[in-house]
Amino acid sequence: MAEIKQILNQFRAVSVVPNSRNCCEAVQAIVGIRFLSKDVPMLPLAECDRFDQCACKYAHWDDRRQDDRRGADSGIANKFFYKNENRSSRRGRRATD
Repeated sequence: MAEIKQILNQFRAVSVVPNSRNCCEAVQAIVGIRFLSKDVPMLPLAECDRFDQCACKYAHWDDRRQDDRRGADSGIANKFFYKNENRSSRRGRRATD
């Protein structure tokens, strides 16, 4: 019997996927925005002017981030580090350093 694993991820996200044929302006305004699962708006949206025809759906994501925004992961933090620089020999900012 296959073991069922429950993934507990507090950053699981949801985005709204509009119905391509009949999408209201309220959904168009939030297309592409990922919401934490606990903050996702209920469908149909309260501002929906096509309430009785709404066919919008949710797309589920493992993480709210759409791309890797961490500078260290993309090498940005290392951009300012010089290979032969010895920082430990510098004086500090205080007069007593």
